[in-house]
Amino acid sequence: NYLKTLLKSKKTPLLLQGEEQLTELSALIDVGAHRCGQSNVQAAQEIAARLCNTSMRYVLFFHQDELCAWKIGGGEQDIITLSSTTPEHIEQRLQVKPALCFAYYDQSHATGIDLPQDPKASAAVSVDVNTTLSNFLQAVARMRSLSALQTIQIVLSPALKNKLGATPTLD
Repeated sequence: NYLKTLLKSKKTPLLLQGEEQLTELSALIDVGAHRCGQSNVQAAQEIAARLCNTSMRYVLFFHQDELCAWKIGGGEQDIITLSSTTPEHIEQRLQVKPALCFAYYDQSHATGIDLPQDPKASAAVSVDVNTTLSNFLQAVARMRSLSALQTIQIVLSPALKNKLGATPTLD
């Protein structure tokens, strides 16, 4: 109930898949597997292409269970493997503050992984009819400062939207 109250107080938007604006976000937490069928490398490449005209410099993502960074404006040959998720290591390896890195959490890494997020970061969290409450709560918890200035958008799959009806709410 605490999270529900918090999300309602922050006027958390419920969006339909495809309505999220990556250029306004710092992270995409795909617990609802909206990018199922797409490799994480493909997802990082697509996200990087959409962030070309922003202040973001890298897309952080997991490839074969290793944290990697796709340089925005670069290609697959520019992928950098990171040996740690600590802000210090990311900054040292990439030569940018972690706040300039967009984080993509695929479904299998949407729980239990901590990547540095700006204190004012905003994330899109995908959900589907098969997303459990536990996994949703774990995904939302990637935003460690949600109770302060961080925000999320909840992105519904078309199947979940149909199940919830024309005007879904957090109630």
